[in-house]
Amino acid sequence: MALTGGMVIGMLGAIMRLRGGGWLSRLARWYVVFFTNTPQLVQIYFIFFGLPEIGILLDPFPAVLFGMTLNAGAYLIEILRAGLASVHQ
Repeated sequence: MALTGGMVIGMLGAIMRLRGGGWLSRLARWYVVFFTNTPQLVQIYFIFFGLPEIGILLDPFPAVLFGMTLNAGAYLIEILRAGLASVHQ
């Protein structure tokens, strides 16, 4: 399930990086940098333990699924962007 969601994020993000305007491309780049440079376990801990501090309560499975989806999406943005860029060269 996380891979499926990550593929959707990845394709949208790759298109934003390749064809998006200035701010869309920067937003996708920031997303990739943030989620690939922080450990996945830290991201999941923040989602499960940090979000309740601002009133967003998630059960353990959806919290882990959400964290894994966001992380997979970041890596898939770069994978798909590189693949799409190589086709258009």
